[in-house]
Amino acid sequence: MVGTNWSIKHIVFQKKHKNLPIVLSRPEIASFLSVIQNPKYLAITSTFYGAGLRLSECLNLKIKDIDSDNMIIIVREGKGFKDRHTILPKTLRKILRNYYRLAHRKPVSYLFPKNADLHSPFSRRQTQRFIQETGLRAHIKKPVSPHVLKTFLCHPPARKRSEPEEDTGASWAPLAGHYICLYTSCRRFS
Repeated sequence: MVGTNWSIKHIVFQKKHKNLPIVLSRPEIASFLSVIQNPKYLAITSTFYGAGLRLSECLNLKIKDIDSDNMIIIVREGKGFKDRHTILPKTLRKILRNYYRLAHRKPVSYLFPKNADLHSPFSRRQTQRFIQETGLRAHIKKPVSPHVLKTFLCHPPARKRSEPEEDTGASWAPLAGHYICLYTSCRRFS
């Protein structure tokens, strides 16, 4: 009302609308990964998908951050500038070893360096563009981005209970309204 002297703290604001995340199905992920020919891009994409990393976390990985003996990846200065550990699935370890073996110019410090400068991380924009183009080549109707690949690990795959479980080494467990991937056997807890 005009002329009233109200304090801002008494005004009720509209709640923000939260959208559900875009989650790719297993066939869409398989189709997406099958289109990739370049070992470096396959390694980058598989790292988003397999370890659930953010774009900056993936591209800023250093060789010393991969602990193959303990099957973990050390993420340094992730979201909130916090360090953390995440899993290193066996299939991802195999892909990363293949990438390193086939690399013309071996990475020195960063796991995914620029082609021109081995001491700088790979381009964020180039990675985003590649993932979007690969999604189109794989004929995936949903928009594909690094974030969508990361969210596959954070949300259970859409699957009917009657479908047989695949041996991916992952299991899904509810935690505070979200699902977490336990990577033991592929059993879903409801």
